[in-house]
Amino acid sequence: MAKKKRPPRKAVCVPLSPAVIHSIGGLESLPPPDSEFDPDGTWTHVYRIWTCYGYDVGRTDGTLRLERTPDRLKVRQAMRNADNVLNTIEADVRCDGDRPVSWVLESTFTDTKGTPAPRLTQQSTVRQAAHGATSDWCLFSTVQRLPFEAREPLRFDVYEGLSLLKKGHRLWYHGAETVKLGSGSHRLHVFHQIGRGTLPYEYWVDEGHRLQVVVTGPRAYILDPKGGAK
Repeated sequence: MAKKKRPPRKAVCVPLSPAVIHSIGGLESLPPPDSEFDPDGTWTHVYRIWTCYGYDVGRTDGTLRLERTPDRLKVRQAMRNADNVLNTIEADVRCDGDRPVSWVLESTFTDTKGTPAPRLTQQSTVRQAAHGATSDWCLFSTVQRLPFEAREPLRFDVYEGLSLLKKGHRLWYHGAETVKLGSGSHRLHVFHQIGRGTLPYEYWVDEGHRLQVVVTGPRAYILDPKGGAK
């Protein structure tokens, strides 16, 4: 009996967005706005890290957990690379508003059997961040406090992964879109970020100012109240 041929994969020839991610199976729905969410308060967000590999297929590669208090941001990112090796990054960031002031970071690797690779473990302590700099993870918090209106772009430098400083970044409000996902629809506000040394970012924020989706190149961070179980 002849094997059934798989339909040919189609190239994704447009930038990723929540609607595009939904169309290729990476996103079923988004949680509705939470009327009790306070971006200035204490909150915890968990995001699935999903990657598109150029065609109409993708996979969840990990999770990002952010725990925020008014003067602190705790980060835990666990992500598998192409060889299925798990990289876990944990950081405790002391903040002045949303600006990182100092932090302690540890990065570890484990193989497919769960065996740690101590030679690849990295630990770092930064006691004073550069003036006018933020971090990529802190920006997940920052956009939730920005107004939904056009104004002069924010200008700053970025510590990518709280490790590598990249200068000359800008962030601004782009507008609102009604995004249809299956039988439902969501009104989301979009912020754009560009700068040296990184792919552009888009931040999709709901009407309650909670960050739902972040897209950068082929990768998306998708808010997942189930804790990344999907």
